Amino acid sequence: MFCPQNHVLAHDVEEHDITQLQAQEVQVMTPGTPFAVLAERCGLSQREAAEFLKVRIDTIKSWCAGRNVAKPAVLAELRELYAKIQAAADKLAQDNERLLEQQRERNIRQRGIVFGLAETDDVARAYGFPSQGPYMAAIGLAVLRLPDDVAIAMESQSYPGFGGGGAAPVVPGTTLIWPPSQKASPGMLIQAKERAELLHLVKQAVEKSGKCGDLAKIGIVGPVSRGVSNWDVSTMSTHPRNTISDACRNELAAIVGRLQRRYLLAKDKKTAHELANIIGQRIGVGGVMVSVYPDPAFGWNATLITAPSAAIGAQPTLEQIVQKLRTEFDLKP
Repeated sequence: MFCPQNHVLAHDVEEHDITQLQAQEVQVMTPGTPFAVLAERCGLSQREAAEFLKVRIDTIKSWCAGRNVAKPAVLAELRELYAKIQAAADKLAQDNERLLEQQRERNIRQRGIVFGLAETDDVARAYGFPSQGPYMAAIGLAVLRLPDDVAIAMESQSYPGFGGGGAAPVVPGTTLIWPPSQKASPGMLIQAKERAELLHLVKQAVEKSGKCGDLAKIGIVGPVSRGVSNWDVSTMSTHPRNTISDACRNELAAIVGRLQRRYLLAKDKKTAHELANIIGQRIGVGGVMVSVYPDPAFGWNATLITAPSAAIGAQPTLEQIVQKLRTEFDLKP
């Protein structure tokens, strides 16, 4: 690709300049091969490409530089991957259009979309991608299709279905499984714990730390409640407020942060009838019934039982409510 300072408009080029421009091109252009172009469109780094194609990274570098030619079967794998990226981006773009239309109907001045960015390759694999790069490529395609007046925000997607993050591309036909079946990083094998278990772990860490004497003596840590990182704790004490020092509070926050990366708060279980009642109350539309049923990909899902005209307006709201409730509740058998 030409550097900006070497860009020359066609009508400015004289015949005697062609040789000089060709010499400049050799110096400033990055070597390009069909393999390199396809890999870049798929968002693959050299490491990711080597892992995806199951070859040595030296082989990838050789294909990129043109020292060796990638076989047609290799290019076919990249074309297939890009087709999956496009399909995931198409689905995500459709979901975003429904959400933006709902925001418009509610007269929200600044419409916006929050995208969830996969923190690791394992998270990306849970959505059907081989690694982070292709996941991000799908996000990029979806962002390109948003109107100019839509605000865009990015949040980390730590693990599917919980905590932060936002709209995420899913390769069609993917069954979301967590922890992933592929070899995962030990730190990403997040275990679920009940509230009492998490509270016990926090108290143990506080006592072991030795940096939080105030809390160990006069404070009680609890209860465990849902927060932006799936769970959090608060401090309660029979003593006057502010008796816990800032240093102690900071140490507690650090302890909780470390435990949050290892454990998530186990979701409460609700029957299909209980979930349907919660969803119906939150939708707030008369004459609408909700049916909740098991879903192999997401654990459980819900559908509206109403006239088609009413369902059109309530469906986007239903999807938002279900997505939020899945982070809090599992379906009780």
